[in-house]
Amino acid sequence: EMFKDKELVVICRTQNRSSSASEFLRKKGYNSKYVPGGMQEYYKNE
Repeated sequence: EMFKDKELVVICRTQNRSSSASEFLRKKGYNSKYVPGGMQEYYKNE
């Protein structure tokens, strides 16, 4: 029940796990997003 009033951002290396985790959290009532492309994409754009 904690953090249901917050936006949660989930990140992993390539987005595969974080997109699944984010979907799981949304189904549980959380406001969750993931970083498209994960850390690999993040570092490319830095």
